Amino acid sequence: KNGGGSNVDINMLLLQSLQDVGLNAAPVMLRMRNQGVLTMDYPSVQKYTTFIVGVVLPQGNLYLDASSADGHFNALPELLQVEKARLVLKDKKCQWVKLK
Repeated sequence: KNGGGSNVDINMLLLQSLQDVGLNAAPVMLRMRNQGVLTMDYPSVQKYTTFIVGVVLPQGNLYLDASSADGHFNALPELLQVEKARLVLKDKKCQWVKLK
């Protein structure tokens, strides 16, 4: 309403909207590039700094950031292009994905 919101707020609205229309959308948890590398050995919840939206399709995953000024499929801001992120699927199934 006020034209504001954090990256998480905006992406949560996108995630819920995509799920409402029947797409298999899930959060992709990541640590922004300027905050260091996320270790795969001990990925603690406290190490994640934000998330984007992943849409799981048979042809492959699409990644979206609704807070980006130039939001396109699979075109993330450089700050969010990380070597590894965690796609959090339903039923506690997760998988590592690369966003570079």
